[in-house]
Amino acid sequence: MKAKVFLKIAWRNVQRNRRRSLITIAAISLGLASLIFFGAINDGFNEQMIRSSVRLMIGHIQIHRQGYQDDPDVEKFITHPDRYMAVLKDLPYPIYYAPRVKFQGLISSPENSYGVYVAGIAPAAEATVSTIKRAVIEGDFLNNDGHRSHSLLLGRQLAKNLKKGIGDKVVLMTQAYDGSLSASAFTIQGIFRTGNPEMDKGVVYIPIEAAQSMLAYEDKISEIVILTDREEQVNKVKELIMDSVIKITQGTDAAMEILEWSDIAPDIVQIVKINDITMYILLGILFIIVTLGIINTLLMSIFERTREIGIIMAIGTSPEYVVLMLIMETIFLGFIGIILGLLIGVFITGYYNQQGIDLSKFSEGLALYLGLETTLYPVIKLKSLAIYTLAIFLMTVLASLYPAVKAAWLRPIEAIRHV
Repeated sequence: MKAKVFLKIAWRNVQRNRRRSLITIAAISLGLASLIFFGAINDGFNEQMIRSSVRLMIGHIQIHRQGYQDDPDVEKFITHPDRYMAVLKDLPYPIYYAPRVKFQGLISSPENSYGVYVAGIAPAAEATVSTIKRAVIEGDFLNNDGHRSHSLLLGRQLAKNLKKGIGDKVVLMTQAYDGSLSASAFTIQGIFRTGNPEMDKGVVYIPIEAAQSMLAYEDKISEIVILTDREEQVNKVKELIMDSVIKITQGTDAAMEILEWSDIAPDIVQIVKINDITMYILLGILFIIVTLGIINTLLMSIFERTREIGIIMAIGTSPEYVVLMLIMETIFLGFIGIILGLLIGVFITGYYNQQGIDLSKFSEGLALYLGLETTLYPVIKLKSLAIYTLAIFLMTVLASLYPAVKAAWLRPIEAIRHV
Protein backbone atom coordinates (compact mmCIF):
# COMPACT_ATOMS: atom_id res chain seq x y z
CA MET A 1 0.00 0.00 0.00
CA LYS A 2 2.84 2.34 0.92
CA ALA A 3 4.58 1.59 -2.39
CA LYS A 4 1.38 2.50 -4.25
CA VAL A 5 1.28 5.84 -2.46
CA PHE A 6 4.87 6.57 -3.43
CA LEU A 7 4.12 5.66 -7.05
CA LYS A 8 1.42 8.35 -7.04
CA ILE A 9 3.82 10.83 -5.43
CA ALA A 10 6.49 9.98 -8.00
CA TRP A 11 4.05 10.59 -10.86
CA ARG A 12 2.92 13.90 -9.36
CA ASN A 13 6.54 14.98 -9.03
CA VAL A 14 7.04 14.24 -12.73
CA GLN A 15 4.07 16.48 -13.57
CA ARG A 16 4.94 19.19 -11.07
CA ASN A 17 8.12 20.47 -12.69
CA ARG A 18 7.27 20.09 -16.34
CA ARG A 19 10.27 21.98 -17.63
CA ARG A 20 12.72 19.68 -15.84
CA SER A 21 10.73 16.60 -16.87
CA LEU A 22 10.63 17.70 -20.52
CA ILE A 23 14.41 18.19 -20.55
CA THR A 24 14.94 14.65 -19.24
CA ILE A 25 12.36 13.18 -21.64
CA ALA A 26 13.99 15.04 -24.55
CA ALA A 27 17.43 13.67 -23.62
CA ILE A 28 16.10 10.11 -23.48
CA SER A 29 13.95 10.30 -26.62
CA LEU A 30 16.56 12.02 -28.78
CA GLY A 31 19.22 9.63 -27.51
CA LEU A 32 17.13 6.59 -28.46
CA ALA A 33 16.08 8.11 -31.80
CA SER A 34 19.74 8.76 -32.62
CA LEU A 35 20.67 5.19 -31.71
CA ILE A 36 17.92 3.80 -33.94
CA PHE A 37 18.81 6.01 -36.90
CA PHE A 38 22.58 5.62 -36.84
CA GLY A 39 22.30 1.91 -36.05
CA ALA A 40 19.98 1.53 -39.06
CA ILE A 41 22.49 3.37 -41.26
CA ASN A 42 25.22 0.98 -40.14
CA ASP A 43 23.01 -2.08 -40.73
CA GLY A 44 21.93 -0.74 -44.11
CA PHE A 45 25.53 -0.05 -45.13
CA ASN A 46 26.61 -3.56 -44.13
CA GLU A 47 23.71 -5.19 -45.97
CA GLN A 48 24.31 -3.19 -49.15
CA MET A 49 28.04 -3.89 -49.04
CA ILE A 50 27.43 -7.63 -48.70
CA ARG A 51 24.77 -7.57 -51.41
CA SER A 52 27.06 -5.61 -53.72
CA SER A 53 29.94 -8.04 -53.21
CA VAL A 54 27.70 -11.07 -53.62
CA ARG A 55 26.09 -9.75 -56.81
CA LEU A 56 29.27 -8.38 -58.34
CA MET A 57 31.20 -11.64 -58.61
CA ILE A 58 31.00 -13.94 -55.59
CA GLY A 59 27.40 -15.17 -55.47
CA HIS A 60 25.88 -16.66 -52.33
CA ILE A 61 27.30 -20.14 -52.92
CA GLN A 62 30.04 -21.57 -55.13
CA ILE A 63 30.74 -25.15 -56.18
CA HIS A 64 34.40 -26.00 -56.84
CA ARG A 65 36.72 -28.93 -57.04
CA GLN A 66 38.16 -29.66 -53.58
CA GLY A 67 41.00 -27.22 -52.77
CA TYR A 68 40.24 -24.78 -55.58
CA GLN A 69 39.44 -21.88 -53.23
CA ASP A 70 42.86 -22.11 -51.54
CA ASP A 71 44.76 -22.81 -54.75
CA PRO A 72 42.79 -21.89 -57.92
CA ASP A 73 44.82 -24.04 -60.30
CA VAL A 74 43.52 -24.74 -63.81
CA GLU A 75 43.99 -28.46 -63.14
CA LYS A 76 41.26 -28.33 -60.49
CA PHE A 77 38.23 -28.40 -62.76
CA ILE A 78 34.69 -29.74 -62.61
CA THR A 79 33.95 -32.54 -65.06
CA HIS A 80 30.46 -33.21 -66.39
CA PRO A 81 29.04 -29.96 -64.99
CA ASP A 82 25.60 -30.76 -66.42
CA ARG A 83 25.08 -33.28 -63.60
CA TYR A 84 25.47 -30.57 -60.97
CA MET A 85 23.38 -28.01 -62.80
CA ALA A 86 20.61 -30.57 -63.19
CA VAL A 87 20.57 -30.88 -59.39
CA LEU A 88 20.35 -27.09 -59.02
CA LYS A 89 17.48 -26.96 -61.46
CA ASP A 90 15.43 -29.34 -59.30
CA LEU A 91 15.98 -27.60 -55.94
CA PRO A 92 12.76 -26.56 -54.15
CA TYR A 93 14.02 -22.99 -53.78
CA PRO A 94 14.11 -20.22 -56.39
CA ILE A 95 17.79 -19.83 -57.27
CA TYR A 96 19.94 -18.64 -60.16
CA TYR A 97 23.19 -20.28 -61.22
CA ALA A 98 25.89 -19.87 -63.82
CA PRO A 99 29.01 -21.83 -64.85
CA ARG A 100 32.39 -20.13 -65.09
CA VAL A 101 35.87 -20.92 -66.33
CA LYS A 102 38.54 -18.85 -64.55
CA PHE A 103 42.27 -18.51 -65.05
CA GLN A 104 45.20 -16.11 -64.87
CA GLY A 105 46.37 -14.70 -68.16
CA LEU A 106 48.29 -11.97 -69.92
CA ILE A 107 46.46 -9.36 -72.01
CA SER A 108 48.47 -7.46 -74.60
CA SER A 109 48.12 -4.59 -77.00
CA PRO A 110 50.87 -3.03 -79.13
CA GLU A 111 51.31 -0.44 -76.36
CA ASN A 112 51.22 -2.47 -73.11
CA SER A 113 50.79 -5.87 -71.49
CA TYR A 114 49.18 -6.67 -68.12
CA GLY A 115 48.45 -9.71 -66.02
CA VAL A 116 44.70 -10.22 -65.68
CA TYR A 117 42.14 -12.50 -64.10
CA VAL A 118 40.02 -14.01 -66.89
CA ALA A 119 36.44 -15.18 -66.34
CA GLY A 120 34.80 -17.24 -69.04
CA ILE A 121 31.04 -16.81 -68.67
CA ALA A 122 27.75 -17.91 -70.17
CA PRO A 123 26.35 -14.39 -70.78
CA ALA A 124 22.63 -15.10 -70.28
CA ALA A 125 23.21 -17.11 -67.09
CA GLU A 126 25.82 -14.68 -65.77
CA ALA A 127 23.38 -11.77 -66.04
CA THR A 128 21.14 -13.52 -63.48
CA VAL A 129 23.86 -14.00 -60.82
CA SER A 130 25.96 -10.85 -61.13
CA THR A 131 25.66 -7.14 -61.84
CA ILE A 132 28.45 -7.05 -64.40
CA LYS A 133 25.96 -6.46 -67.22
CA ARG A 134 24.69 -3.33 -65.43
CA ALA A 135 28.27 -2.13 -65.06
CA VAL A 136 28.88 -1.86 -68.82
CA ILE A 137 29.35 1.83 -69.65
CA GLU A 138 30.54 1.53 -73.25
CA GLY A 139 29.69 -0.96 -75.97
CA ASP A 140 27.63 -4.06 -75.25
CA PHE A 141 27.59 -6.97 -72.85
CA LEU A 142 28.71 -10.34 -74.11
CA ASN A 143 26.11 -12.58 -75.75
CA ASN A 144 25.79 -16.13 -77.06
CA ASP A 145 26.22 -15.08 -80.69
CA GLY A 146 28.60 -17.58 -82.30
CA HIS A 147 30.03 -14.82 -84.50
CA ARG A 148 31.21 -13.04 -81.35
CA SER A 149 32.79 -16.01 -79.62
CA HIS A 150 36.05 -14.06 -79.45
CA SER A 151 34.58 -10.87 -78.03
CA LEU A 152 35.85 -9.49 -74.75
CA LEU A 153 34.68 -7.34 -71.84
CA LEU A 154 37.21 -5.39 -69.76
CA GLY A 155 37.34 -2.67 -67.10
CA ARG A 156 37.60 1.03 -67.86
CA GLN A 157 40.98 1.44 -66.18
CA LEU A 158 42.42 -1.57 -67.99
CA ALA A 159 41.17 -0.18 -71.33
CA LYS A 160 42.92 3.11 -70.56
CA ASN A 161 46.12 1.31 -69.63
CA LEU A 162 46.03 -0.69 -72.86
CA LYS A 163 45.03 2.46 -74.80
CA LYS A 164 42.27 0.52 -76.51
CA GLY A 165 38.56 1.04 -77.02
CA ILE A 166 35.44 -0.58 -78.42
CA GLY A 167 36.17 -2.61 -81.58
CA ASP A 168 39.92 -2.78 -81.00
CA LYS A 169 41.74 -6.09 -80.78
CA VAL A 170 43.83 -7.44 -77.91
CA VAL A 171 45.59 -10.74 -77.34
CA LEU A 172 45.06 -13.05 -74.39
CA MET A 173 47.72 -15.57 -73.43
CA THR A 174 47.68 -18.32 -70.80
CA GLN A 175 48.87 -21.83 -70.11
CA ALA A 176 46.35 -24.59 -70.73
CA TYR A 177 45.87 -27.32 -68.16
CA ASP A 178 47.79 -29.77 -70.38
CA GLY A 179 50.86 -27.50 -70.18
CA SER A 180 50.62 -26.00 -73.68
CA LEU A 181 50.78 -22.25 -74.29
CA SER A 182 47.51 -20.80 -75.57
CA ALA A 183 46.96 -17.42 -77.20
CA SER A 184 43.91 -15.91 -78.88
CA ALA A 185 42.95 -12.54 -80.33
CA PHE A 186 39.80 -10.90 -78.97
CA THR A 187 37.75 -7.88 -79.99
CA ILE A 188 36.73 -5.48 -77.23
CA GLN A 189 32.94 -5.55 -77.21
CA GLY A 190 32.29 -3.71 -73.97
CA ILE A 191 33.93 -1.68 -71.20
CA PHE A 192 32.64 -1.85 -67.64
CA ARG A 193 33.10 0.21 -64.50
CA THR A 194 32.31 -1.39 -61.15
CA GLY A 195 34.02 1.16 -58.90
CA ASN A 196 36.22 -1.62 -57.53
CA PRO A 197 39.75 -0.66 -58.65
CA GLU A 198 41.00 -4.25 -58.63
CA MET A 199 38.24 -5.37 -60.98
CA ASP A 200 38.34 -2.31 -63.22
CA LYS A 201 42.03 -2.75 -63.94
CA GLY A 202 42.54 -6.49 -63.61
CA VAL A 203 39.48 -8.54 -64.67
CA VAL A 204 38.46 -9.61 -68.16
CA TYR A 205 35.31 -11.44 -69.26
CA ILE A 206 35.15 -13.68 -72.34
CA PRO A 207 32.55 -16.23 -73.55
CA ILE A 208 32.85 -19.53 -71.69
CA GLU A 209 33.41 -21.48 -74.93
CA ALA A 210 36.45 -19.33 -75.72
CA ALA A 211 37.83 -19.88 -72.21
CA GLN A 212 37.33 -23.65 -72.47
CA SER A 213 39.10 -23.65 -75.84
CA MET A 214 42.08 -21.71 -74.47
CA LEU A 215 42.50 -24.11 -71.55
CA ALA A 216 41.78 -27.25 -73.61
CA TYR A 217 38.93 -27.94 -71.21
CA GLU A 218 36.35 -29.34 -73.65
CA ASP A 219 33.18 -29.14 -71.49
CA LYS A 220 34.96 -28.73 -68.15
CA ILE A 221 34.46 -25.65 -65.95
CA SER A 222 36.10 -24.04 -62.91
CA GLU A 223 33.05 -23.31 -60.77
CA ILE A 224 29.31 -22.92 -60.56
CA VAL A 225 28.05 -19.71 -58.92
CA ILE A 226 24.66 -19.75 -57.19
CA LEU A 227 22.50 -16.83 -56.14
CA THR A 228 19.56 -17.50 -53.84
CA ASP A 229 16.35 -15.52 -53.98
CA ARG A 230 16.60 -14.66 -50.27
CA GLU A 231 19.55 -14.35 -47.91
CA GLU A 232 17.87 -16.53 -45.27
CA GLN A 233 17.74 -19.47 -47.69
CA VAL A 234 21.51 -19.73 -48.20
CA ASN A 235 22.16 -22.32 -45.48
CA LYS A 236 19.26 -24.55 -46.50
CA VAL A 237 20.22 -24.38 -50.18
CA LYS A 238 23.82 -25.21 -49.32
CA GLU A 239 22.78 -28.26 -47.29
CA LEU A 240 20.60 -29.57 -50.14
CA ILE A 241 23.40 -29.04 -52.65
CA MET A 242 25.91 -30.82 -50.41
CA ASP A 243 23.61 -33.85 -50.07
CA SER A 244 23.13 -34.03 -53.84
CA VAL A 245 26.82 -33.52 -54.64
CA ILE A 246 27.81 -36.29 -52.23
CA LYS A 247 25.52 -38.67 -54.11
CA ILE A 248 26.94 -37.61 -57.48
CA THR A 249 30.59 -37.97 -56.44
CA GLN A 250 30.13 -41.12 -54.35
CA GLY A 251 32.58 -43.77 -55.47
CA THR A 252 34.70 -41.30 -57.49
CA ASP A 253 37.82 -39.28 -56.70
CA ALA A 254 36.15 -36.01 -57.73
CA ALA A 255 35.88 -34.45 -54.25
CA MET A 256 33.98 -31.17 -54.33
CA GLU A 257 33.65 -28.16 -52.04
CA ILE A 258 30.53 -26.04 -51.56
CA LEU A 259 31.32 -22.64 -50.03
CA GLU A 260 29.20 -19.72 -48.87
CA TRP A 261 30.12 -16.12 -49.66
CA SER A 262 31.49 -15.60 -46.14
CA ASP A 263 34.00 -18.43 -46.71
CA ILE A 264 35.01 -17.00 -50.08
CA ALA A 265 35.31 -13.36 -48.98
CA PRO A 266 36.38 -13.28 -45.30
CA ASP A 267 37.60 -9.70 -45.81
CA ILE A 268 33.98 -8.57 -46.23
CA VAL A 269 33.09 -10.28 -42.95
CA GLN A 270 35.96 -8.44 -41.24
CA ILE A 271 34.81 -5.08 -42.63
CA VAL A 272 31.30 -5.73 -41.26
CA LYS A 273 32.79 -6.54 -37.84
CA ILE A 274 34.90 -3.38 -37.89
CA ASN A 275 31.85 -1.31 -38.84
CA ASP A 276 29.89 -2.85 -35.96
CA ILE A 277 32.71 -2.21 -33.48
CA THR A 278 32.96 1.41 -34.64
CA MET A 279 29.20 1.80 -34.26
CA TYR A 280 29.30 0.30 -30.76
CA ILE A 281 31.98 2.81 -29.76
CA LEU A 282 29.87 5.70 -31.07
CA LEU A 283 26.80 4.31 -29.32
CA GLY A 284 28.83 4.00 -26.11
CA ILE A 285 29.78 7.66 -26.33
CA LEU A 286 26.13 8.55 -26.92
CA PHE A 287 25.14 6.46 -23.89
CA ILE A 288 27.61 8.35 -21.72
CA ILE A 289 26.32 11.72 -22.92
CA VAL A 290 22.68 10.79 -22.29
CA THR A 291 23.53 9.23 -18.90
CA LEU A 292 25.38 12.33 -17.75
CA GLY A 293 22.44 14.44 -18.87
CA ILE A 294 20.01 12.36 -16.84
CA ILE A 295 22.25 12.36 -13.76
CA ASN A 296 22.69 16.13 -13.98
CA THR A 297 18.94 16.67 -14.31
CA LEU A 298 18.16 14.42 -11.35
CA LEU A 299 20.83 16.00 -9.16
CA MET A 300 19.36 19.42 -9.90
CA SER A 301 15.94 18.00 -9.01
CA ILE A 302 17.22 16.74 -5.68
CA PHE A 303 18.98 20.03 -4.98
CA GLU A 304 15.71 21.91 -5.56
CA ARG A 305 13.73 19.45 -3.43
CA THR A 306 16.18 18.96 -0.57
CA ARG A 307 13.82 20.52 2.00
CA GLU A 308 10.89 18.48 0.71
CA ILE A 309 12.89 15.23 0.94
CA GLY A 310 13.99 16.17 4.46
CA ILE A 311 10.37 16.63 5.57
CA ILE A 312 9.36 13.28 4.04
CA MET A 313 12.18 11.53 5.90
CA ALA A 314 11.44 13.42 9.15
CA ILE A 315 7.88 12.06 9.27
CA GLY A 316 9.17 8.51 9.17
CA THR A 317 9.80 7.64 5.51
CA SER A 318 12.71 5.19 5.25
CA PRO A 319 15.68 5.91 2.95
CA GLU A 320 14.68 2.84 0.88
CA TYR A 321 11.34 4.42 -0.01
CA VAL A 322 13.03 7.70 -0.89
CA VAL A 323 15.29 5.81 -3.28
CA LEU A 324 12.26 3.93 -4.68
CA MET A 325 10.32 7.18 -5.20
CA LEU A 326 13.14 8.86 -7.10
CA ILE A 327 13.83 5.76 -9.21
CA MET A 328 10.13 5.52 -10.06
CA GLU A 329 10.17 9.15 -11.18
CA THR A 330 13.01 8.31 -13.53
CA ILE A 331 11.24 5.18 -14.79
CA PHE A 332 8.13 7.23 -15.60
CA LEU A 333 10.29 9.73 -17.48
CA GLY A 334 12.15 6.85 -19.16
CA PHE A 335 8.96 5.21 -20.42
CA ILE A 336 7.69 8.46 -21.90
CA GLY A 337 11.10 9.22 -23.43
CA ILE A 338 11.42 5.71 -24.88
CA ILE A 339 7.97 5.82 -26.47
CA LEU A 340 8.71 9.21 -28.06
CA GLY A 341 12.20 8.04 -29.07
CA LEU A 342 10.80 4.94 -30.76
CA LEU A 343 8.23 7.00 -32.65
CA ILE A 344 10.79 9.59 -33.78
CA GLY A 345 13.52 7.07 -34.60
CA VAL A 346 11.28 4.67 -36.51
CA PHE A 347 9.60 7.52 -38.41
CA ILE A 348 12.87 9.13 -39.54
CA THR A 349 14.49 5.79 -40.36
CA GLY A 350 11.39 4.61 -42.19
CA TYR A 351 11.37 7.78 -44.28
CA TYR A 352 14.99 7.36 -45.37
CA ASN A 353 14.45 3.63 -45.85
CA GLN A 354 11.98 4.57 -48.58
CA GLN A 355 13.71 7.69 -49.96
CA GLY A 356 17.31 6.65 -49.38
CA ILE A 357 20.30 8.84 -48.53
CA ASP A 358 21.95 10.18 -51.67
CA LEU A 359 25.70 9.51 -51.56
CA SER A 360 26.41 10.26 -55.23
CA LYS A 361 28.86 13.00 -54.22
CA PHE A 362 30.96 10.32 -52.55
CA SER A 363 30.39 7.63 -55.17
CA GLU A 364 34.07 7.29 -56.08
CA GLY A 365 35.04 6.48 -52.51
CA LEU A 366 32.00 4.36 -51.66
CA ALA A 367 31.98 2.34 -54.89
CA LEU A 368 34.56 0.01 -53.38
CA TYR A 369 31.97 -1.00 -50.75
CA LEU A 370 28.58 -0.36 -52.34
CA GLY A 371 29.46 -1.16 -55.96
CA LEU A 372 27.11 0.49 -58.42
CA GLU A 373 24.74 1.80 -55.72
CA THR A 374 25.03 5.46 -54.75
CA THR A 375 21.98 5.59 -52.48
CA LEU A 376 22.14 4.20 -48.95
CA TYR A 377 18.97 2.77 -47.43
CA PRO A 378 18.93 2.49 -43.60
CA VAL A 379 17.52 -0.80 -42.35
CA ILE A 380 15.52 -1.25 -39.15
CA LYS A 381 16.13 -4.60 -37.49
CA LEU A 382 13.82 -5.70 -34.69
CA LYS A 383 16.75 -7.21 -32.80
CA SER A 384 18.68 -3.92 -32.90
CA LEU A 385 15.52 -1.99 -31.98
CA ALA A 386 15.01 -4.20 -28.92
CA ILE A 387 18.65 -3.90 -27.85
CA TYR A 388 18.69 -0.10 -28.15
CA THR A 389 15.40 0.25 -26.26
CA LEU A 390 16.47 -2.07 -23.46
CA ALA A 391 19.88 -0.39 -23.23
CA ILE A 392 18.34 3.09 -22.94
CA PHE A 393 15.89 1.88 -20.29
CA LEU A 394 18.61 0.20 -18.20
CA MET A 395 20.86 3.21 -18.63
CA THR A 396 18.03 5.49 -17.41
CA VAL A 397 17.44 3.36 -14.31
CA LEU A 398 21.16 3.07 -13.53
CA ALA A 399 21.62 6.80 -14.02
CA SER A 400 18.98 7.42 -11.35
CA LEU A 401 20.70 5.27 -8.70
CA TYR A 402 23.44 7.73 -7.74
CA PRO A 403 21.13 10.76 -7.29
CA ALA A 404 18.58 8.58 -5.45
CA VAL A 405 21.15 7.14 -3.04
CA LYS A 406 22.60 10.62 -2.53
CA ALA A 407 19.13 11.84 -1.56
CA ALA A 408 18.69 8.93 0.86
CA TRP A 409 21.87 9.95 2.67
CA LEU A 410 20.50 13.38 3.52
CA ARG A 411 20.00 14.13 7.20
CA PRO A 412 16.39 15.22 7.75
CA ILE A 413 17.22 18.17 10.06
CA GLU A 414 19.89 19.59 7.73
CA ALA A 415 17.69 19.01 4.69
CA ILE A 416 14.73 20.86 6.26
CA ARG A 417 16.94 23.87 7.01
CA HIS A 418 18.17 23.90 3.40
CA VAL A 419 17.13 26.99 1.46
